[in-house]
Amino acid sequence: MRGRVLVVVLGAVAALVVSQASAGGRSVLVSRPRVHTVATRVVGAECEDILPTGRTCFEVAQDKDYVAWETNAPCTPLVVIEDLRTGRRTPIQNRFKSGCWDQGPLALVGSRVYWDGDGLWSASVRDPRRHLLAPGAPPGWFGTNDLPLVRDGKRVYFWSNSVDGPVGPILSFRGLKRTRFSGWISPPAVLAAGGGRFARATYPRRYDNATWPAWSPDGKEMAYVRGPGYCAWSNQPDRCARQDQIWVVNADGTDRHLLAAHGFAPAFSPDGTKLAYGAPHDEVVIANADGSDPQVVTRGAYPAWSPDGHELAVQHRESIWVVSTDGTNRRIVLRDAETPDWSPDGSQLVFIHGCLSANRCGALMVANADGSNAHSLGVQGVIRATWSPDGSEIAYGRSGPGGSFSSSCIGEIRPDGTGNHCLHVAGSAAPISDIFWAGDPAWGPAPGQLVFSEDDLQADGDFHLVTWPDGRQITTASPEVIRVYTNTGRKVAQTEAGATLLALAVSRRVLAGLIRDPRGGWSVRIYQPRARTVRLPGRPHAFLSAAGTTLVFQVGTTIDTLNALRGSPNPVATTSTHAASISIFGRRIAWVDHNQIHTLNLGR
Repeated sequence: MRGRVLVVVLGAVAALVVSQASAGGRSVLVSRPRVHTVATRVVGAECEDILPTGRTCFEVAQDKDYVAWETNAPCTPLVVIEDLRTGRRTPIQNRFKSGCWDQGPLALVGSRVYWDGDGLWSASVRDPRRHLLAPGAPPGWFGTNDLPLVRDGKRVYFWSNSVDGPVGPILSFRGLKRTRFSGWISPPAVLAAGGGRFARATYPRRYDNATWPAWSPDGKEMAYVRGPGYCAWSNQPDRCARQDQIWVVNADGTDRHLLAAHGFAPAFSPDGTKLAYGAPHDEVVIANADGSDPQVVTRGAYPAWSPDGHELAVQHRESIWVVSTDGTNRRIVLRDAETPDWSPDGSQLVFIHGCLSANRCGALMVANADGSNAHSLGVQGVIRATWSPDGSEIAYGRSGPGGSFSSSCIGEIRPDGTGNHCLHVAGSAAPISDIFWAGDPAWGPAPGQLVFSEDDLQADGDFHLVTWPDGRQITTASPEVIRVYTNTGRKVAQTEAGATLLALAVSRRVLAGLIRDPRGGWSVRIYQPRARTVRLPGRPHAFLSAAGTTLVFQVGTTIDTLNALRGSPNPVATTSTHAASISIFGRRIAWVDHNQIHTLNLGR
């Protein structure tokens, strides 16, 4: 069908849009359906005079005849239910809400709304009193239930952590009646429900925790650190070496295997035949590249090979030393210095200024190989720095203020201090730090090629090795297992996700996920009814919803639909910002954009 596209905002015709879409390699005109604005900055009347300067946030949920939203204003946080047939609104004051940080997800079944705010609450048009259905996290517990509420058409599902820590059952609610749907479990990776079915993804092994990579000179392998958590104690390397392991993986992500039961910060020799790493008891070990014949050669940590392979630069007690690979001729070259690396010609060292001098703590520094002429390149908060194989650039990982993950950066700078910039996400104008925390860069054999450690909090919150600029994820935890149940708790399907899941959706016929594609980039993977994978042009937002065989999601500022059985994504609307709470009910899509709630009917 071809035709005009009308965008209606608050009852007025706002725009006439004709868009281009790709279908089967052909460029065709696509008719986009009407977009209606249901509500815009709706709060209690007593707040209307200050709302334009206040902060307002929305979550939205929908059912056949109703839509509900949550709005946080400076004075009156509300949940509102609107009858789409009459326009009547039922406001429900939402306790314990202030600002946007604690804003919880919503679910709507008929005219009853459920929301997560310091526990699971519910109210309805006929019964607007708030009911506490399940308690929230214990006082002081950080990381309360971040999993969304999900609905299957008649019931709502909620993972409830316990007062004893991050374990608890999945609960289902029909009206106010509560049923325990599972035993006590750790937080699922993803939840989804729809069409009378419920799905959850879990990890057989919870974490990958891949950090501190080193790329072999021939480009075929990567050595890296794996342990119970990110080891950020650069001034306590022995602690890292005792808790962590050295692993090796092929550059295509295959044949991952353990190399050393204890170790940290591996480094390949220039010819690729040896591997040096920090070991427990503040020792540096050199082993064959396959892990055999490990030999302690000196005290210290963070070994870096000289370009000729005859010496190591190591960190020991907040100083940098240079030592021959047989352990002889050890000498100190820099004090109050950490994590060294050599320039390709062997004439200089790049390092991080230690914290004995507080005003230069974490500064990116360069010095001659004998320690002379040490000077700053003007970058602070650096965790690791490595020199490119051609000597033209230095890559570094930088933390945010106070060592936080926010505002982290994978950056590049020339050795003379010019050209400093943060790298951008593949296929995006956004810096890597806008999408996830990233650190520990290491150069690959090809010019401009890097591998780094990434923690994507919107996906699985785990550390993985990712290459740049192609964005391939090299390591992963054990495959996520997706289990599908009827609303009575009977398991009807089980499958492996095959990749890191960003979101999951289920309907009566369809099971699908947004995945980090092992080939690089992002895809929609259809598991049921017929397996297929649809590549996406960029990173999707963490929303996926299904109704019948129709999936809806957002890439960039475009909301797309996809028929799970066939075809490619079809753009149906454009947003001004990252939308929130995208969902589909029947043929109606609802979402939030720039503090406005919109609906769109797809037609038949």
